[in-house]
Amino acid sequence: MTFVRDVREIHVEPTTVCQASCPMCPRTILGYHEGRSDNHELSLDRFKSLIDPFLPRLDKIMFCGTLGEPAAAMELLEMIEHSLSVNPDITIGINTNGGLRTTAWWRRLADLTASVIRSYVVFSIDGMEDTNHIYRKNVSWTKLMENAAAYIKAGGNAQWDSLIFKHNQHQIDGMRSLAKDMGFRIFRTKVSSRPSLDRNISSPDGYDVEIKPTAFSCMAEDTASLYLAASGMWYPCCFIHHDDGLGGKRDWGSALTDADARTIAWNSLEHKIRTNDPPMICDRSCGTTHNKGQWIHEESF
Repeated sequence: MTFVRDVREIHVEPTTVCQASCPMCPRTILGYHEGRSDNHELSLDRFKSLIDPFLPRLDKIMFCGTLGEPAAAMELLEMIEHSLSVNPDITIGINTNGGLRTTAWWRRLADLTASVIRSYVVFSIDGMEDTNHIYRKNVSWTKLMENAAAYIKAGGNAQWDSLIFKHNQHQIDGMRSLAKDMGFRIFRTKVSSRPSLDRNISSPDGYDVEIKPTAFSCMAEDTASLYLAASGMWYPCCFIHHDDGLGGKRDWGSALTDADARTIAWNSLEHKIRTNDPPMICDRSCGTTHNKGQWIHEESF
């Protein structure tokens, strides 16, 4: 499988730190804000030692993760600068809540990635000023808007992604209009199938999340990708890391070198997938409509 051979993309979780406490996030469920789980962060040196063997041949690095906010990582810009110095054509992607750092930091990010037109930042904005905080708890609307505007004005390629709930579904047209006026390139809306621990968070009217079986297709294999957690552990993908954190099968994270991981770390996982007996997390993530049919609207400006 390509997640143990010809890697073209790497998904990096640079930190588990995040100022937000979104109700459906595993970080909230695992109690990071209450100190029940310990934070991890990749240093620049650790990032280099783990990524450099792959870096010259990579097409893309995406900074996101399952637990943290990439902009919270102390050396994120230095990681990006290093990646581009080794591979000037690499696409840099970032997913963020947009509520951290200064406008100067966001302008520098835009400057760093300007040479690769495919590079982008996805801002997760779930409503307008009066609703975004209902799900994106502890994210300042004013700071988010200032940061997004600074990034776009400096030439950054921005995308607005919105989770749609009952409390913000009446604002879809308003979000689209604001995104267009601000200079976002893409606007997308999505309904999540994750359960919420907050009784104020519910699915929008007129849309029932129905998870249906579909043809299994391994995301890691399809995208020739690997996932690097903030702990420095390698995983085939973010779904396996998510499952590991929430108490799933714990022997699929690997601290081994690239060469060793190809033959040792994921043999049992690969065997299950190849024999049409994928683990539950794989079946749900890549064998159902769970992650393939949730984007209900997308448009480019």
